[in-house]
Amino acid sequence: MPAAHRFGLIGCGRIGAAVVEAWQQGLAPGWQLQGVLARSPRRIDGVATFTDATAFLALDVDLIVEVAGPQALAQLGPQALLRADTWTVSATALADPAVFEALWAAGAAGGHRLRVLAGAIAGLDGVAAASVDPDARLQLSIDLPPVARPSGVAPEGRQVVFTGSVRQAAARFPTKVNVAAAAALAGPGLD
Repeated sequence: MPAAHRFGLIGCGRIGAAVVEAWQQGLAPGWQLQGVLARSPRRIDGVATFTDATAFLALDVDLIVEVAGPQALAQLGPQALLRADTWTVSATALADPAVFEALWAAGAAGGHRLRVLAGAIAGLDGVAAASVDPDARLQLSIDLPPVARPSGVAPEGRQVVFTGSVRQAAARFPTKVNVAAAAALAGPGLD
């Protein structure tokens, strides 16, 4: 029987917990979860859990999956890419040129690749194919849930709260526009 590929997981919130559950159910055949890095201590049967990034990054893994958000990718992504191929759902982190350059340099130095997972959007290949047309434009509209209002205050109707490039939106709403960042990266770019 061939040896399993080893992976580590950065983040164990809503997405990370779903990844762990899928792995536990056997939905990742041939893969062994070596460790999970989380903000607070976790107990996962048969898996080392860490709150210390240095200890987590010392694991011998073939792949690191980041599902903890843009700040985690910005902080840990370069170190992760020096050790292993890295997958992320945090496309908005790439809108920051310094983060992008650090990830690019680490990937080149470590010989590893960063893969931005489609996450909430399907059809990124279609966006990429359309972007070869120099006249093609990508326009995105994102509906965010209304902000909770105190009782007795009527909610306002829909309103535009931002218009601009995806790079600008990522800086302003780093946890709300991952889909837009992924589509822009697959297509015409962040600007």
